[in-house]
Amino acid sequence: MSEHNIVVQGGTTTRLLTAGKYCDRDILVTAEGGGLSLDVVTASALPDTVVDGQIVVITDTTPGTVYIDTDEPASPVSGDVWVKLEAGADVALELSEESPLLQAGLFNAAQWNGSTWDNCDAHLGVNGAWEQFSNELPPVGTTLEAMLWSDIAKVQKANRSAEYFSIGDRKSVVISGKVNEYTINGTYYCFIIGINHNEEWEGRGLHFQFAKTALTGGYDIAFDANYSGTGAGYPMNTTATNAGSWASSYMRKTICAQFLAALPEELQAVITPCTKYTDNVGNGSTAIDSITATEDEIWLPSLYEVLATDSGANQWEKEYQEQYAYYASGNSKVKYRSTSTSNKADWWLRTPNKDTTTAFKEVNQSGAHATTSANKSYGFAPCFMV
Repeated sequence: MSEHNIVVQGGTTTRLLTAGKYCDRDILVTAEGGGLSLDVVTASALPDTVVDGQIVVITDTTPGTVYIDTDEPASPVSGDVWVKLEAGADVALELSEESPLLQAGLFNAAQWNGSTWDNCDAHLGVNGAWEQFSNELPPVGTTLEAMLWSDIAKVQKANRSAEYFSIGDRKSVVISGKVNEYTINGTYYCFIIGINHNEEWEGRGLHFQFAKTALTGGYDIAFDANYSGTGAGYPMNTTATNAGSWASSYMRKTICAQFLAALPEELQAVITPCTKYTDNVGNGSTAIDSITATEDEIWLPSLYEVLATDSGANQWEKEYQEQYAYYASGNSKVKYRSTSTSNKADWWLRTPNKDTTTAFKEVNQSGAHATTSANKSYGFAPCFMV
């Protein structure tokens, strides 16, 4: 195991680390360290003994220099390691006796191979346990379909999804389970609708929606059962009401939960709850106070997220929402029925209709918004985030 002095990138320039939540004064740090001393070691394997506050970067090649900074090192040589910081994150790093605490978060770790930075596994000792904050990633150019879900999660955790993936990329998922009163059983393809979508309100994440019927081409479908009937199948509620809206809906509490359980375990393991804002009062509400957050692993998109309109919705919803990049780029909003792909489907949105106490918004068979009684069994096109 190798210990290293830490260099702050910047030539001969002095860098000012500004006082923040975890630091009671400004800290001046020169380009060659100047009092900045973090406990960073490199090793070929994670040590059995945990040292709180120690950073361990896993590499078989001992680096000449370890950089720690928010900015990319200017002149690395092959083998050098860069421990990346995310400025302003609420993670305290102890620097030295002279410099108490720095408000910065460990973001990633990578090693220079002579031309690019290759991500490394890296851990931080916290309360007697090693916490991983960086992962070795698949080669850039690996397709979404070829990756394991665990690798997709690593890419997103490193905030590099935009380098690897594109809006609309698809991945196969084997779904098997009873969802409400009907079984969904088969291979379907989820697709990327947003990368770090609406980050200000929802945080970082890779957003997907179901479903396509093939890796390329095929149909864009919404799951359906008892289509256009009432009660059974995939309604928003079992009765014609939007009281309590999305937060209290049968769709969210029962159908979405059962759909999650029907997904493969490796996908369930990487799905991250997403903060979604909706008018969660319903009953014709139009007040800003009606817009509240839910934490959802499986959810339906809102009216604004798909169609970029608030027609028939509480006008305040859109202030907390953003249209998904997939739909903003002009992709069709029209979906077909999973049980009958020759027929188009109306499909549900989580937005309650403000002009009634009985209905939610939906996307109709022309790809426009419409309003439908909450107990109607229409298309189910769920989303999730990694």
